[in-house]
Amino acid sequence: MRVLFVFPGRREFTEPEPLNLEVLAGTIPDCDIEIADMRFEKRSLRDIISAFAPHIVATTAVTMCVYQAQDILKTAKEIDEGIFTVVGGSHASSWPSDFNLPYVDAIVIGMGEDSFKEIVHAVSAKKKLTGIEGIAIPGKDRLTYTKPREINRNLSSFPFPRRDLTKKYHHQYRYSISKSPMAMISTSRGCPNRCSFCAIWKLMKKRYITRTPESVVEELATIKQKVVRFADGNTFGDIKRIHSLCDRIVESGLKKRLMMDISTNIVVKNADLIEKMRKTGLFAVVLGIESVVDETLDSIGKNCTLNDHNEAINILHRNGIAIAGNFIMQPDFEPSDFDRIEEYIIKKEIDLPVINILTPLPGTVLFEQVNDEILTDNYDYFDFRHLVLPAKIERNKWWKKYQKLSKKCMYRGFERFSTLPPIVYKPAITAILWKSRNAHLLKKTGKPGTYLHDIVTSRKEDATPTPALFHQKRRVPFKPRPARSE
Repeated sequence: MRVLFVFPGRREFTEPEPLNLEVLAGTIPDCDIEIADMRFEKRSLRDIISAFAPHIVATTAVTMCVYQAQDILKTAKEIDEGIFTVVGGSHASSWPSDFNLPYVDAIVIGMGEDSFKEIVHAVSAKKKLTGIEGIAIPGKDRLTYTKPREINRNLSSFPFPRRDLTKKYHHQYRYSISKSPMAMISTSRGCPNRCSFCAIWKLMKKRYITRTPESVVEELATIKQKVVRFADGNTFGDIKRIHSLCDRIVESGLKKRLMMDISTNIVVKNADLIEKMRKTGLFAVVLGIESVVDETLDSIGKNCTLNDHNEAINILHRNGIAIAGNFIMQPDFEPSDFDRIEEYIIKKEIDLPVINILTPLPGTVLFEQVNDEILTDNYDYFDFRHLVLPAKIERNKWWKKYQKLSKKCMYRGFERFSTLPPIVYKPAITAILWKSRNAHLLKKTGKPGTYLHDIVTSRKEDATPTPALFHQKRRVPFKPRPARSE
């Protein structure tokens, strides 16, 4: 059985490996497998499929890559109608109806390791899919859902990712804060936090599960790259486990440069752990700062305060740990709010500031709160780089302030971590910003028939971007279709 995994995506400053597809590949060791990362492939998808002649083509999709994922599966069917097509990932799990298409054979919902393995065995044996839990089967009129699959809590039982299948791309997998190629490792699933803009905790049904420290260290020993980022929604959801993991890493003698995401309140409560982690190789963290206003932090469900941010940054600086700080640009920002973020970045010496635009992704509480205010039906704009909600001030003015801050943040990151000289990266940044100078206009429409299209076009009122629209009380919110059939 030949299985082709295709990873959609766009080139960004950060290029992580397709860990989710490598993990799935590890569950089917008896198959002939290939992974095509379309971010870096010079070959066309048609050439790849034709040359490999797969029995199964599988892909994954975050919201901004939905159209790419659809095109991948459609292309596979155009080349050979006998190819079995599968899609999974966060968007497919939240809005599976977007893949109820004639060229899609199965949709994996939630954790896919067990479901996908069973799909491969069923296709190989030419059996029906209805007995496989945790999937949706496209049909002419509607999706047919199978029995929900219970979450497999034994993460340590899963085989290690097949990183050998992406070896030719390894030199291109990097994080902008590191000058060296980077590998990813997953040590947990879910998150104990309840941020309104994040779908991780909802997709995992509020569960938080982890791998044993021994399993994590064993996998770290197989990774050839020196830099490893922990690809967890929350690595520090179990502090006792992290202390044990630190001990196991020290005992193993591994010399890796580690990067992890962490909440500021966790840093404050566990300053001793940060010092301990530094000795195991922790050189950088991604801090979800999001806002420097306590009221905003409360409104988006962050379990931390501005004081937590300040103290955590001081603790990390004392330990010589670089900080990549994530900030969320709110649609109701006024010019002074952008200035406040910039002042904070400079004052607190954030090494790599990353400014994201508040984006209501499917499956999040935020989406449920603002779904009748979304201005576009185009998934391509849901990349945290476009303003898909109405702005409080005039949109062009909001966008200019955002781009000005973006430029300063990119300069700061390149100055600290890039090996490129300013004569190279400064013109590149200018070109990128110039290309997106009119991105706030949201000119391109999406595809009819998708869930987002239904939401936007279902409104009676005109969604003109005005201050009144952003603050008006919603009269008749759009009611999403149920994720599962009754």
